[in-house]
Amino acid sequence: MINHKHDAKRMGYMLRPRVTALLADAAAHPLSVVLAGAGCGKTVAVHDFAASAGIPFTWTQFSEQDNAGSRFWATFVKNFDGWDEAYLEHCRSIGFPDTEDKLNLHIAMRNRYVPDRRYLYVLDDIHLITNPDILHFFTRAIHAAYASNPIILICRELPGINIEDLQIREVIPTITEDELCFTESELARFFALQGLSVPDHSLRNIYADTKGWAIAVNLIARSLKKSPGYEGYVRVAMKQNIFKMMELESDAVSEKTRRFKIRLSLIDHLAADLIDILAEGDTELLADFKRQNAYIRFNSFINAYVIHHLFLEFLQSKQHILTREETDRTYRAAAGWCAKNGFITDALKYYENVGDFEDIVTVLAGLPVQMSYDIAALAADILERASETLADKIEGFAVTRVRILIRIGKWDEALALMRKYEERFMPLDQDDPFRNRTLGMIYYAWGNLRALMSTTDHHYDFDGYYAKMNACLTKATAKRDQYADLPLGFWVSLIGSPAGGAPQAYIDAEMKAVGYVSQCLDGAASGIDTLCQGELNFYQGNFKEAETLITLSLREARENKLCEVEHKALFYKLRLAILRGDYKDGEDILKEIKTRLGIKCYCNHYFNYDMTLAWYFCALRRPDLVPSWLRERFSPYNHAYYIDNTGNQIKARVHYLQRNFPPLLAYIEDMKGRESILYGRVEMLAMKACVLYQMKKRDAALRSLREAYETAAPNGIITPFIERGKDMRTLASAALRGQGSGIPEAWLNEVKRRSATFAKFQSLMITDYEKVHGRKHKVSLTAREREILKDMYGGFSRSQIAAKQALSENTVNSSVSSIFNKLGARNAVDAVRIAAEEGLV
Repeated sequence: MINHKHDAKRMGYMLRPRVTALLADAAAHPLSVVLAGAGCGKTVAVHDFAASAGIPFTWTQFSEQDNAGSRFWATFVKNFDGWDEAYLEHCRSIGFPDTEDKLNLHIAMRNRYVPDRRYLYVLDDIHLITNPDILHFFTRAIHAAYASNPIILICRELPGINIEDLQIREVIPTITEDELCFTESELARFFALQGLSVPDHSLRNIYADTKGWAIAVNLIARSLKKSPGYEGYVRVAMKQNIFKMMELESDAVSEKTRRFKIRLSLIDHLAADLIDILAEGDTELLADFKRQNAYIRFNSFINAYVIHHLFLEFLQSKQHILTREETDRTYRAAAGWCAKNGFITDALKYYENVGDFEDIVTVLAGLPVQMSYDIAALAADILERASETLADKIEGFAVTRVRILIRIGKWDEALALMRKYEERFMPLDQDDPFRNRTLGMIYYAWGNLRALMSTTDHHYDFDGYYAKMNACLTKATAKRDQYADLPLGFWVSLIGSPAGGAPQAYIDAEMKAVGYVSQCLDGAASGIDTLCQGELNFYQGNFKEAETLITLSLREARENKLCEVEHKALFYKLRLAILRGDYKDGEDILKEIKTRLGIKCYCNHYFNYDMTLAWYFCALRRPDLVPSWLRERFSPYNHAYYIDNTGNQIKARVHYLQRNFPPLLAYIEDMKGRESILYGRVEMLAMKACVLYQMKKRDAALRSLREAYETAAPNGIITPFIERGKDMRTLASAALRGQGSGIPEAWLNEVKRRSATFAKFQSLMITDYEKVHGRKHKVSLTAREREILKDMYGGFSRSQIAAKQALSENTVNSSVSSIFNKLGARNAVDAVRIAAEEGLV
């Protein structure tokens, strides 16, 4: 928000009590609309009112270009400069929230970092936004801010934002064109303010000709200062063509200023700092531009100039007078500014206009592998239009085309293109650095793609491409930051096959790949192979070996500043802490992960932190504390590599704890028909079996448990069953009691024993958490458990309790175990103490 000195003389709106009163009433409502055609003074009226409204405000001016998600987001974020830096960094890091998960995350983060901050939010020219995702963003944002922050929409027609429910609840004030236009008495006061003496008959004629249309009134006032007498030239000129009046105004400035204004019509951004860049240090030109800006106003709220759309059309009609050198200079300067300020799609378009594909490659190389889809789609079109010869001239051009095709899901095209480039560059001089770096980057992308594809085709040949990469790059210096495309989500291994030995086959290939990549790129993949092996041991239930390997990978990642690998290692250490019920260690690990927030080279920090926190709270059986965006509906399924799938895995756990079973089962069935990481698939299948048993579908539950067993057993995977805790213990017991489950008894006994042990440790961890943070709910004991607990409090032994209550000792033992779990007690003494503290005895 920026304080703005009101210029009452400019249009005189603050001297119009009628319009001021209308806007004051509008701003008193949570949502209002200023709806009028071009030139009615909508923006100026709200602008002048907002400057004196007495509450903080922020202003967003839209153009048609803002229908690109990334461009819109850059505009949105830039307008909040000066707000909480953590909030702004979060906005920059997640990019435009084009999925429901991202949108929920953004709203949650806004509430977290800027709670209860009251301000007036003006959305100017919102009618230009037609992108459904952006409209949905505003629908959600308006509803989220509805209670605390008044919002004014300025538009020529109602935007496609869903506000019907708000309209039903109360009338949304709407200020129309009729209310914005000058009355005859207001015309007289306005002209007087401008120092013009206009006879009554002229006032009547002006009002009859203009109907109080703001832009025409303003044009007439400016013209009357140069040519007194409305009934003469001014009236004829106004009626014939407003453009001619604009031409007259334009002719009054120097040729240099006139050409400068026409140059501005080439681009969509008129930020003050970009105007300075375009002026190239010409202070005289800038001063003249600011003096003569009759139809170009400076909006201090957004620190940018705004050209009236009619005047913009007028300037665009004159673009033919510019030289090619002037046009190219303008596009190039604007492209550089856009790239620096996050308007990536505009930067790409402007660079293409001047044929600067080298800078296009540079811009794209600086984006994360999961760049916004709209950026990737535009880049694909631009690079497709480029000359094929550029691959021979611009380093990185070839791999950039490949990388973009991979991002938009055109994997077959990417493979074909890589084969083409391989044939093209392989015959060149083997000592040519350009040839070696180009092939090295191609082979790196090829290896990454083959690793992704191995999830479904189960061919672990990706290490061969990294070997080729290493052979090329050992002959040429390469930049490590160009090779940082690491898997996202919870899992390090992208293994999809349940076949015996498949995970180890993947790891063997990964070990070779890491050796090649680390050798030629200064440790860029260090620790990934060790973490892969630790991950397999973790899922096989070999927790001691897993911890040793994970700790080693953590050290390697830190030594080589690999934030993503470091986070994954810490995530597994957190799960190990949960498995042994170590509350303090778990809390310390979470604090350590939190310290990584805000690291600029680590673009996924907010995603990873929220999902790790969510996993932790699910383990504590507190889905209510899971970040809100991870408590929403499942997202449309994407490749298991992408962040959406990881979010869905968390949502599955939330649905499970909330016993929201139908959508959970539907998600798991959908997952089974698509590619998925083996470890995550087993986790979901084990969860499904527990769900079905809780739904009292015993036979279906046992069939599902068998399916989970058959998927996990070839590779000794058992941890997903252990982590189901008491629910899996109950299911395993039922399978042992039944006939024909098809699952080995020894395996069921191991799962029963280890899941029971975990259930005990989980209860201890929950108890430790509640000691620090307080208990959410009273412990719920059955009538039998209460009677047994009373006897324990009275000092009776288990055998005495059995005799006293006419129960078998097995029944008493089972009830005591249940009491321990519910109370989080380690032994009978602990249980009695906790029961007394909770008022249960």
